[in-house]
Amino acid sequence: MNLTPREKDKLLIAMAAIVARKRLERGVKL
Repeated sequence: MNLTPREKDKLLIAMAAIVARKRLERGVKL
């Protein structure tokens, strides 16, 4: 997989958003 720096940034941001959303959902349930 050859990703440009911009694509890597998009991936990192998307992953961070998913993780943050999961943490928020977990926090609400608790």
